[in-house]
Order: sequence, then structure tokens, then C-alpha cells
Amino acid sequence: MLTQGEDVEVHALASRGWSVSAIARHLDRDRKTVRAYARGERQPGARASAAPDPLAPFAAYLAARFADDPHIWATALYDEVAPLGYGLSYVSFARQLRLAGLRPHCEPCAGVSGRDTIEIDHPAGEEMQWDWFERRRAPWGGTAYVLLGTLPHSGRVRGVLAESLDQPHLVEAIDGVLRRHGGTPRIWRTDRLATVIVPGSRDVQPSFAPVAKFYGVVVEPCPPRRGNRKGAVESSVRYVCGRWWRTMTATTPAQAQASLDVFCSGTADARRRKADGAASTVGALADAEPMLALPAAPYPATVIVSRTVGANAAVAFRGNSYSVPPGLGGTAVECRHRLGTATLEIFSASGAGLSSHRLAPDGAGTLVRSAGHRAELERAVLSAFTTERPCERKGNHPPGEPARAEAVRLLAGLGPEVTVDLADWAERTPLPVGYVHDDAGDIVTDPDAGVQAAIADVFAAFAACGPAYGVVAAFAGRRFPLRAYRPRPGRAEEPVLRRGVRARPVYLTPHRRPRRHGAHHDRRTAPHRMAGTDQRPPPGLHHLGGLPGQRGRARRQPDQRRRPAAAGRLRAVPGNHLLRLVREADAHQLPHRSAAVL
Repeated sequence: MLTQGEDVEVHALASRGWSVSAIARHLDRDRKTVRAYARGERQPGARASAAPDPLAPFAAYLAARFADDPHIWATALYDEVAPLGYGLSYVSFARQLRLAGLRPHCEPCAGVSGRDTIEIDHPAGEEMQWDWFERRRAPWGGTAYVLLGTLPHSGRVRGVLAESLDQPHLVEAIDGVLRRHGGTPRIWRTDRLATVIVPGSRDVQPSFAPVAKFYGVVVEPCPPRRGNRKGAVESSVRYVCGRWWRTMTATTPAQAQASLDVFCSGTADARRRKADGAASTVGALADAEPMLALPAAPYPATVIVSRTVGANAAVAFRGNSYSVPPGLGGTAVECRHRLGTATLEIFSASGAGLSSHRLAPDGAGTLVRSAGHRAELERAVLSAFTTERPCERKGNHPPGEPARAEAVRLLAGLGPEVTVDLADWAERTPLPVGYVHDDAGDIVTDPDAGVQAAIADVFAAFAACGPAYGVVAAFAGRRFPLRAYRPRPGRAEEPVLRRGVRARPVYLTPHRRPRRHGAHHDRRTAPHRMAGTDQRPPPGLHHLGGLPGQRGRARRQPDQRRRPAAAGRLRAVPGNHLLRLVREADAHQLPHRSAAVL
């Protein structure tokens, strides 16, 4: 790559008749490089990329897609070209698309950017441009609406804060701006405000036409999508926002309006301007503009706002409070003010008139209350007073007679009270092995010799082996007699002995460590051991099932991988017939159980 000086020297030597080889030897450059610069194929300071353009193979496809939709997103195009073989990232694709300039220019959507502009001549006193200036999160809450009116000849701007964008508030704000200017020009130029211009046309709204006639002006809307036609007020919006709104310290709309008036008449009017080559200011040029005189009173539009009645039986309106009859606290009412008058009328939501007051100066903080409202409010307040002591909130207040009567009525619908016959329940409850009912219904020892012998063997094994697990191991494989204690339904027959069941091995319930704060928690459990032995149960015993009444993990096959249980932590699983025999005998105090066993 050659520099700018070397490029100039190459062309100068070539014009003198030097050969490419001579110039290359003189500059100590390659002959092919010198030949390319001499022919104009390369530019100084720009290095040609040796790699091919990755976007070139897709240029025809992108051009066709831009012909379909000039505003298609680059992300959508990237999603389309990636499956077609484009291998770079979206960032590279967007950069190459921008550098290649493949996206066509859309004139209808371009606005004023990229177009030729020319100064518009604004004769003095000929035109005033209007526009709303909206800012959310105002210091007093909600949105601040400011209507700005700018004289394009001098650049003077005035503004009025409004509570809403509806037509009555617009008319009131227009009159306020005009009176701050000291007159009105012959033409009002606005954008396509729905309260001024019929949407989709250049015609004035029928409801706004009387306003223009009242002030004797002509309303001219801006052409569609031609915001530069009212560039004076657009510039004023940016200026007022940057110089006043950002640094405003007001906390109420009245304070903000006073601050805006001071700013517009001071800082804004002191801006320097030149008129016919002479230095001047915005205020001096505006004072020299011829303006039409204003009517003595504003256009009689009716401003309607909604308010909520406070606890003091008053509503707030523009920095003051106006009374309503007592008893309306918290209800919504309408405040109506007809421009040009000094009265405020308050109506209910249904349209009934509540009160009418003379307006106080905005922001004065005055409470306007009529004599009749004051007397009614005093009577209501005094009648609400009482000399009785307050209720005892922490006293004993049992249910009274009305409450108890109502409770009885509610309980009657629930049906009779549920009762339990203990005698019937005792008859239906089976007795432990070794006990029966005699003819008198008393509980006695089972007279059957086989049952008594089996019970004696149980206690003998318990005395010999010690723990109940040893007793179960001693009875392994032996059948134990059981008596059917519950008679069949509809029959009053004596309980009879049935075939005994074989004693099963007893396994231990898994022992789970308690979880402690900050300690390691695991789910390792103690191994299942066969009762009375130190050996694990042999494989295949799990198909016999667990003990009667046993559920959950106690019925599963023992885990052979768990650690041996610590001493003193083994506990029996309830439900086995032999263990139940020992426990129930203890509970019923069998007469033949020795004190040594107990």
C-alpha cells in the first residue's frame, strides 16, 4: 500500500515517461503495486482485502428481498441467509449489509432526514405555531401538559400548563398563551391534533371552528409527515424542555406556571438575534410584530374536571378548595368552570347541582365555604360527638342469648350427636390370645388346654431367651392357636379355635439418623437382623412378606449393603402375633406371668 505522497510521485514520474520498472526501483516497491496505482485501480491509504466478500454471493437474494419489503429487519434477513450458507455472525452480517448499501431509500418514510431544506420566510405577525409539550412523572404527580405557542418570525415562546388534552382545556390554554403574547397573529399552524383537525383530512373540527371565528384567525394544518413545516415550535419544545423543565423546582402546577412565565419572559426573551444586520433580542423583535387584538373575554368553553370530596366536605380545584354539602365524603363530583366567568359549579355524578362558588385566584390555597355549608357541617360534626366511654376491647364478651339461639338452630341441622356404646364396642373388640368371655360376659382365662400350654411356652421362652426376638426365634416354624373372637354377622355363636398361623421371622425397622443443623445428613439405616440371631435373613425370605400390620420399608427386602447397627439401637416391629401376645399379656396382667419376667 502506497501513501498519498508516493501515489502523487508515481503519477508525476509516469507523466514524464518513466517506465513502471524504473518507478518501482526508485520507490523500492513491487512493480505490480506501482502499475495498479498508476492505472488508478487502487487508492492510497486503502488496503484491498485479499479475502472474498462473504456477502457477495447473497447480494442478488438480498436485493430481491428488499424489493419485496424495503423495511424488512436485518435479523429476519439473517435468519433467511443463514440456512442458505452464510457462515458469519449477525453482527458481521449487519455491518456488511450497511457498508454495501443494499437497503433502498424509502422516500415516504424518510421524513425530513436526507432531504434538501430551505429557509421559510415568516413575515412579522403572520403566523403562530402550536404544539403540546408532555412530560410524565411530574413533581406533583401524573403527567404535565404544556401548550407552547411560538412566533416564528421572532422566536418568542409562551406556554400554559393544562390538566388535560381535551378541547375545553386546549381552548383555555390557547387563550392564556395569546394573552401572554399580547395578541394573536392571523394564522394558527398546528399539527394534526384530533381536537383541532378532522383526522385524515385538512378540515377543521366543527367544534373548533367557532373558536377560530371568535379570535378571527385561520387554522392551517401542517402537511402529513412534514414536521419541519412547524420547526419553530418544535425547536421551542426542545429549548423549553432542556432549559426550564429539567431544572424546575416547582412542586405544584401553580408554582410551575409561575416559573414558566418567568423563564419565558426573562431567559427566553433575552436570546440574541440579528435583524437586518443589527443585533437584537427575541423580546425586542416580538414587540415589533403587529398582532391582532384579543377579545375582552376568552371563548366561553366549559372546562369539566372530576374530583373526589374530602373529609372536610370540600373539593380541590386549581390550588383552592370549594365546599359541598356534608355527607358526601369520598364520592366523585364534577367541577365545571365556564371560561370568561368567575364562578365554579359543582355537580354530582348524576348531574344534580351541589354548590356554586366564586373562583379564588389560582394557587392561593383558599378554602371557599358558604355560610349554609358551614352551618350544616358544624351540626353534622357536633352531632357525631359522644360522651360515652369507648368499648372495652380486651374484656370478656361470651356469646349472648341471640348468638346461642342461633348456634342451637345451626346445630339442629347437623343431625343427632354421634354416641359410642362402650359395651357394644367391647363385645366387638377381639380379646388377646388367652382370654375369653364367660357366660356372664366377664373376661376370664381361656379354658382350652392347648391355648394355656402355648401361652406357658411363650413365657417360658421369654424367661429363657430374654428379648422378644428370641421368643419369636424359638417359635419359628411352629403353629400358634388363635380363636375367632368376632361372631359372623347375624349369628350368635361361640368363638371357636381356628387353625393356627406359623410364626414368621421378625425384621428390624430401619433406623434413620435425625437431621441436625449444620451437620452432615445421610439416609443410611441400620441393617435388618433376624430376631434372636446375629445373622442377616437368608435370601428369598422377602417373598413371605412382612409382619401383620407392617407397612412401608419394613416390608421390603433387607438391604445387604448397609452398615451394622450400633448397639442399643435395635427396636422390634409391632404386629407379629407372638410379640402381640407378650405385650398384650403384659397389658392385661396374665396371672401366670412371673414377677421375674416383669
